[in-house]
Amino acid sequence: MMTDTATRPVLSVHGLKKSYSSRSDGYAVLDGISFDVHRGETLGVVGESGCGKSTLARAIMRLGDVTAGSITLGDEELTEAAGGRLRRLRHRFQMVFQDPFGSLDPRMTVLQLVEQPLAVHQLGDRTERHARAIEILSQLGLDESFHDRVPSRLSGGQRQRVAIARALVTRPELIVLDEPVSALDVSVQAQVLNLLREEQERLDLAYIFIVHDLSVAEYFCDRIVVLYLGRVVESGTAQELFSNPQHPYTVSLFSAAPDPRRAVSTDDSAPGRIVLHGEPQARRPEQGCPFASRCPVRHDRPLCVEKAPAPDAYSVDGHNAACHFPGELKAAGGRG
Repeated sequence: MMTDTATRPVLSVHGLKKSYSSRSDGYAVLDGISFDVHRGETLGVVGESGCGKSTLARAIMRLGDVTAGSITLGDEELTEAAGGRLRRLRHRFQMVFQDPFGSLDPRMTVLQLVEQPLAVHQLGDRTERHARAIEILSQLGLDESFHDRVPSRLSGGQRQRVAIARALVTRPELIVLDEPVSALDVSVQAQVLNLLREEQERLDLAYIFIVHDLSVAEYFCDRIVVLYLGRVVESGTAQELFSNPQHPYTVSLFSAAPDPRRAVSTDDSAPGRIVLHGEPQARRPEQGCPFASRCPVRHDRPLCVEKAPAPDAYSVDGHNAACHFPGELKAAGGRG
């Protein structure tokens, strides 16, 4: 959980853009993304498939170049780092991927997999690396009976624990978690999330949590940013966004999430599923609000199709929404 928001962010992303040159017009997959993440905080990133979540994760990890903007880790500008300098910085920011089996070398044992980052970054001597790997595996519930196993002899939850141990072993400041529990059974998801939270509190880590499951986002994240077509359309604390969403896309997204509480609710006024029309991965328009063509409450207002709203068009106590007419969909009971 977040400790002191007045301190300098562990990570600061400002005006981040990512375009792919294979597209003839240089279409931006990420367009002006900005946010901060503080020590001990979990920032969730949510949105439909194709909105740019994984591209954002890879950009932060510097798995490829960015087109514009800055990514600052502490006092280091990552967008300017390359070669040996970037390699020397990598132990400070690590990543846990969605597929633990695909991210682990099938020929290496569990102990070798967790020792490897320490060897790559030349952290400690062989004895110290061995002891550190055993220590972190033990903290994650993998005793010596697992040390000589290869990934194929582990369950999905155990493989993800190894992936988490490998990310934690260098004592990073930031971990990017790209859908780390989506491939796991619900009971295993809870174990992994609790484990991540325990390690975060123990080490005061900052997390960026890329997630599809909104119930997981509500449970695990301190703050959330909502992406639509590569732009942040709403951001704020998880509690504020889930209780008081302002952007019609956020309201629609939340309405589509399975919610056991809704299934047993006797409140007839509670809004149901909001079905958006149009192509979910449509190209961003050259002018106007990028959500205008699918918005249930636009009603052909000229402002929506002529001018893109500022990221903080709605701004109350750190809760921001890029919408000219915030709150209208919720006020209409989910009916446009």
